[in-house]
Amino acid sequence: MENMVLLIGDSVSLFQSMNSYLRDSIMRNTQFTNASIAMAQVSGFHTNFTYKLFKNYPENEMSLVDRIFPHHVLVEQPLHLFNWKLEKDTDTISGYHCQKAITRFAGRNYVAWFTTEIPLSEGPYKFNGLPGLIIKISDTRQQYNFKLISFEKLKKVIKIEFPEKNYIRTTQKKFNKAKRDLLENFSGRLAQMGITINLSEKEIKKRLKRNNNAIEIWR
Repeated sequence: MENMVLLIGDSVSLFQSMNSYLRDSIMRNTQFTNASIAMAQVSGFHTNFTYKLFKNYPENEMSLVDRIFPHHVLVEQPLHLFNWKLEKDTDTISGYHCQKAITRFAGRNYVAWFTTEIPLSEGPYKFNGLPGLIIKISDTRQQYNFKLISFEKLKKVIKIEFPEKNYIRTTQKKFNKAKRDLLENFSGRLAQMGITINLSEKEIKKRLKRNNNAIEIWR
């Protein structure tokens, strides 16, 4: 389980892990001139979710950025990917009156609960397109679960910045495959760059087991 953050602006939103967001904030605002001290400040902010997901409302598209060592990768998709079916069921979740909706996306069936009390057509990860904020959403296998912990309007303006990198553009399917290939041959990839690290077969299998359940299932 890991906390995530969803920043919603007038024209763009950003979804990423809370630890990743805090780490970025420290690196961006640090006053340290000694790089080793700055790195010490962020070393505790470990995350299993290294991607950043931007939704661009005016352009009706979303962009997922991540790093598959040593490359920076960009996946672009249309904003509205979901065919929602609204249900009559209602519930109170996290203090909000919610309505149920269901959809199927990337190999999984999802049950979502949204509230019109927060009239933002937004949600965690790529999810959007409902007439209110998605408060809770889970796949029917209960492998991925998102639930709102808190919601607030920030008094201080936070700028959502898209990181400028030399990206390799790809599809989500190819992105998932590349991540798995990296895990399977991590030592070999480092060796190509002149870096030597010894990973046992047991350690490699452990890494694969921890990362082989992608949220998007592509066959």
